[in-house]
Amino acid sequence: MTNSAEAALQPNGGVRQEAAPAAAGSGPKRTARRRVRGFKAAAKDFALGAALPAAALIAWQSASSAGLISPAFLPSPLAILRSFARLAASEQLLHHLLISMGRAGLGFLLGAAAGLLFGLATGLFRKAEYLLDPSIQALRLVPHLALAPLIILWFGFGEASKVAIISSGAFFRFMSIPFSASATRTTSCSKWPGCSGSAPAKPSRGWCCPRRSRMC
Repeated sequence: MTNSAEAALQPNGGVRQEAAPAAAGSGPKRTARRRVRGFKAAAKDFALGAALPAAALIAWQSASSAGLISPAFLPSPLAILRSFARLAASEQLLHHLLISMGRAGLGFLLGAAAGLLFGLATGLFRKAEYLLDPSIQALRLVPHLALAPLIILWFGFGEASKVAIISSGAFFRFMSIPFSASATRTTSCSKWPGCSGSAPAKPSRGWCCPRRSRMC
């Protein structure tokens, strides 16, 4: 009997046993090829996105070296890099960085806390919404840079004005979070007593279906 006839008489299990290693080996190779293609695509996208900033830096440095840009108006990138290295070596950069981070953290904490409290009050209580929300929304429409001179006039040029400017920016951002969440209509809200009109509302229903929600 020839080899071809013997192969034809073999059960399907034998053929599968021989093909199994090849199929098992093709999986990792295919995964590796996908990873290589993904890496190449990411590198291409990164190079494409970095082309414009790199060209701008080259043009900036060239104009500064040719004397077309005054160093007092706009220092060259190399001068900025040398100043950065000098400040980092003298530990002045770390000192000023810690002060700026502390100022930003304090302003963010105060503004976020006040915004969350006002947002919860206006979202859960209709009278508080009618009393506070119109004035706060009117202030929110004022550009942030327009409020900065007024804050500096009130608090001076010290740390208090800087913290107040940061707090004002965080206040309006964090106030909208609980205020919008309290007005969101949820499907589970209507299952609670008082929300569907089947039974009187419980005192704690504001946490399930806030009073300002139109479902109640």
